[in-house]
Amino acid sequence: MSVLKTIDPDALALITSLVAIDLARGLDIEEQNIFGNFIVAVGSIVLTNAALVQAQSDAKAKKTSSQQGAAQEPGGPSAGPAAKEQQDQVLIREYEELKKQMAELYRLLESPGR
Repeated sequence: MSVLKTIDPDALALITSLVAIDLARGLDIEEQNIFGNFIVAVGSIVLTNAALVQAQSDAKAKKTSSQQGAAQEPGGPSAGPAAKEQQDQVLIREYEELKKQMAELYRLLESPGR
């Protein structure tokens, strides 16, 4: 996802608008509300996760810095393989949960009598 770090902000805003318009086509107003709320919920979870990871990294770096007298890069070479494996497992679980939520959303959108 390194392209997200280098993309022009105006281009990202335009792409986001085009994707939203394309996704909304063919959905009635109720479906648009449901889908929009779903996307907002996913975004909120991603932002919450990022904030938590950043806070934990900052706390770990501060603790390490105070213990050794020199700051270390969070998540850098000092993070052991076990810690990285644990982070990977958390991300995999979160991704699997997201897939389940998306399947449920599709089921709701495709169910008769909605």
